[in-house]
Amino acid sequence: MDRMKTFLIYALLIIGFFAVSIVLENGLLLAMYTPISGEFDTYYAKTDSRFHVKNTLATASNVNGYLNFDLINTTGNFVDECYLKVNLYNERQLLADTEYIKIVGMQPRCFKANSHQIQGK
Repeated sequence: MDRMKTFLIYALLIIGFFAVSIVLENGLLLAMYTPISGEFDTYYAKTDSRFHVKNTLATASNVNGYLNFDLINTTGNFVDECYLKVNLYNERQLLADTEYIKIVGMQPRCFKANSHQIQGK
């Protein structure tokens, strides 16, 4: 009977340590990272003369980020395949990452709603 009590105490200690470590990890992540959300104005959403970006919305959690935007083909030609270059800056305006988003099959003068997920590195 004493062995079962000892085993139960050890099992409860291990489970308790696991639960406390999860709570502390989540508290540390919330203290280190602030979730962001917001819309960009035209100063931040710049493109070349071929496309126009509207309704840009960016959200970010601890390590994942999401970009939602409408892309309008302002050329008079069909664009079969191209890449949209997105520079991501931190709050100190330093370049944090560069993403290339593949755009396929854009009809002339049409818009396409795009969503892109960015993984933390």
